[in-house]
Amino acid sequence: MAKSSNNSSPPLGNPSDDSLSYYYLDPSDNPGALLVSEIFSGDNYVAWSRSITIALTVKNKVAFIDRSLPQPSPTNARLKTAWLRANNLVLSWLMNSIAKEIRGSLLYFNNAIDIWNELKFRYLRNDGPRVFALEKSSSSISLGSNSITVYFSVFKALWDEYISYHPLLTCNCGFMEKCTCAVLKNLVDQQQAEYLIR
Repeated sequence: MAKSSNNSSPPLGNPSDDSLSYYYLDPSDNPGALLVSEIFSGDNYVAWSRSITIALTVKNKVAFIDRSLPQPSPTNARLKTAWLRANNLVLSWLMNSIAKEIRGSLLYFNNAIDIWNELKFRYLRNDGPRVFALEKSSSSISLGSNSITVYFSVFKALWDEYISYHPLLTCNCGFMEKCTCAVLKNLVDQQQAEYLIR
């Protein structure tokens, strides 16, 4: 049987057996597995969500949290079953990577994307106290007895988290491609200048 390159329409048969499908379940895929080393504790959302996204991309399961794979129609029993199995696997992986104090409030979500969106809504917002702490930490960090490598790594981690709370605006109307005033380049330059100053 030829492998399908279209993840939304796997070939007839069991889509969980097609290694190119989002529904594919590898024999090593274990619902008890821990995909990331850093457990989400409530104050590390940015780093945790990045790690989970990378891990799910490697597993070809990121579509279950990024809205690119809609839930199949209930009338398509073959795809519905494959989707349910893969979704529950991703759900298990997410739950395993969340601290038990937070996990309890997520037990009754049925879809991985619902948990993902709930955590994003709760923890990735313009969190004033966290932004203030990041600004203070990044401006007061000093080399001390650390090597340049350690110093730069600590600063870069703080800076990357800080800018994740201040992402550059995106254009949804389609006029940005026609813009001649280079506003986006100026915003990027401004962000880089602030980085250099810090």
